Amino acid sequence: LEFNAVNAATAYGKLLLLTTSRDTATARQSALGILETCLLNTHVSSFKARQCANTLHALAKSRRRAPDGAILMSVEESDLVDALEERALTVANKFKSMEIAIVLWALARLGRRPFAPTQAHIHDQTPALGEAAAIEEGI
Repeated sequence: LEFNAVNAATAYGKLLLLTTSRDTATARQSALGILETCLLNTHVSSFKARQCANTLHALAKSRRRAPDGAILMSVEESDLVDALEERALTVANKFKSMEIAIVLWALARLGRRPFAPTQAHIHDQTPALGEAAAIEEGI
């Protein structure tokens, strides 16, 4: 069975948000691991803006926190977030306003700050949003 980038991103997002019982948790984790490897090795490099935004959104929405407030994330998931943000920079000129908002929300929810080039792109593409971010940052 082969997945293209859209199929892989959609399947990963759906599995992340799927509520599982104890009986199905192991199968879900196994499937997520396979899809993470597939996304990292094959598909993220071909993602379009929407796929980057949607996959980051699903990752952010599915996160749980430890009692100390730390975000619980595997090494593979962290690597996937890094790859998605790097890909987002490559397709940055294709992002629509909603996709920019989703990426920023997801990165914040994941405890990440956007790369400096991401911030610069946001400022260039949506000056009002960039100015609001600069004011919030105290720049």
